[in-house]
Amino acid sequence: MPVSRNSPVSGFLTNMFASAAWDAIKRGFGCSLVTGLATALWEKLRHGSLDWYAIGGMFVLTLAVVLSIFWKREKRGAIAGEIEGNTKPEPKLKIHRATWGDGPQAEVSVTDQLQNCPREALVIRVDHDLGGLTHDPAFAVRKRIEIDYSYGSDTLIHVSRLEPPAGQTMRLVLPEDTEVARLQERLSSVREETSREWDSKFKECEEEKGKVARELAALVKSIADAAISKSEMDGSISKRTRQLADDLYVFLKEIGPEPIPLIPKGLSIEEQVGIISKTWDPWHDRMFWGYEHKFKQRVADFIVELRANRINPNIRELPPMTQARDHLAVIREQAERLLVLSKELE
Repeated sequence: MPVSRNSPVSGFLTNMFASAAWDAIKRGFGCSLVTGLATALWEKLRHGSLDWYAIGGMFVLTLAVVLSIFWKREKRGAIAGEIEGNTKPEPKLKIHRATWGDGPQAEVSVTDQLQNCPREALVIRVDHDLGGLTHDPAFAVRKRIEIDYSYGSDTLIHVSRLEPPAGQTMRLVLPEDTEVARLQERLSSVREETSREWDSKFKECEEEKGKVARELAALVKSIADAAISKSEMDGSISKRTRQLADDLYVFLKEIGPEPIPLIPKGLSIEEQVGIISKTWDPWHDRMFWGYEHKFKQRVADFIVELRANRINPNIRELPPMTQARDHLAVIREQAERLLVLSKELE
């Protein structure tokens, strides 16, 4: 696989080859120089005929070769360093636009300041002068920083932060943590779901409230109708109670007062009983059987109706025929009680 000249691998190989060449030169030419000088001296001692000019020429030539190789190695190293510097990768974080202030009339651009910061990420202190990056464009006013940036792609990301109140600290980290963005999105989703759920619950409560209100209104109406009906019924019962009392009074007036027999002196008990029976019995029969015919069932039915309407008439019924002496008193008591009850029901 071919290796790019600008890659880190190419720079490494260039330095490695230069070092190896230098070591070879040092070993090769260094040994050659020493060997040449030693040979020249040896020949001089043996024969005495070697020219010193030849020896000096060999020495100068060897030295020039060594120096030229050393200079070439240094030049290669400088070129490799320059190439490596020129191929330094651009940062992934790019600031496209950044402003700091309180609206168009009181803001400054901090795009260049942020873009020129050495970075793969930025931590910006959000305070009056952005941690010394710029001046304060609006003194004693809470400012806002607006940034459009990209990270490793051409997609622009917008971020905005409001300066915190005095005494509080805020730092804006670029690029923002994707987990924070995910959690913020999840939080917004939960808020929306909760809002929809509460809206649904509120709607259900409103519907239930309306239903209860309608039921309550219907109940109030039924109570009012019942009260009206009861009032009408009480008025009707009161009138019929008074009517029955009046009818009993008329009946008592028709049969007249209880007769008092005139019994002469000197009569026996049997004769006295006979006179009493002839005088009192016809009157009592008219009273008893007249009541039985006109009022017994009427009074009994009316007592049942009163009790059905939770009214206690407190009225005695007429005793049987064997208790004849109580009949007049019971009829009078019924008339009087019905008259009082009619006034209570008005």
